[in-house]
Amino acid sequence: MRTRSLHFKLVAWYALLLGAGMVTMSGMVYAGLSQYLDRNLAAALTWRAGRIGDVVMRHASAGPARLAEEITIGYAPEAADRFVRVVRKDGTMLYRSGPPKGSGFDPGEISESPRKAGLRKETLRGGKQLLISTVAVGGKGDPVYYVENGESLAPALAELRRQLILLGFVFAGVVCLALAGGSMMVRRALKSVEAIAQSAERITSSNLSGRLPVPATGDELERLSTALNHMISRLDEAFQQSRRFVADA
Repeated sequence: MRTRSLHFKLVAWYALLLGAGMVTMSGMVYAGLSQYLDRNLAAALTWRAGRIGDVVMRHASAGPARLAEEITIGYAPEAADRFVRVVRKDGTMLYRSGPPKGSGFDPGEISESPRKAGLRKETLRGGKQLLISTVAVGGKGDPVYYVENGESLAPALAELRRQLILLGFVFAGVVCLALAGGSMMVRRALKSVEAIAQSAERITSSNLSGRLPVPATGDELERLSTALNHMISRLDEAFQQSRRFVADA
């Protein structure tokens, strides 16, 4: 019973440490992937906003209709499920893309342009989130226009969910395999202990000539078996001396 209890404790500790390590590693992988996707999306949005800014500088003077035509031809924000807005430095809006075909958000819900360069997240009704990059164009110290380019975070979040599910399956598979292997290793390690225990139970005061098996493992178990055999030898010698003394008496 003690052998089983020791087996259970060893496997349980092994599973606990392995599980903690896998959870930590999975969390780090998930966080790293999340940051990677955010950085890539932010870089792509900022680059595209800069290119749209070039279009604005070339065609804004021709009027909003021409500007809208050029942006639609070159970047098709509605078909690409993106948000594009161009405002002057005084807040006058020159262009705003329409509802995208796939992402299902309303551009009218997006707050007014902050009129400063940078990244921001917008949370719309229904919990939809957008990452928006704003680029200032037109002048070095005094921008003439602000170009906003945004995209729904739903695809990135969906990819994160898929990766999380994949990590869950990998985690479960690795833990199961490790537990099976760990249990076999512990069982093999304790097999020698069981053999020693069975041999020890057969040794009595009238059978001190028996000895415990000594596993050739070179570890503590071998040294323990050797020490116990030495102790049995001393007990055998003591019993022999005692018997001789009683016989002489």
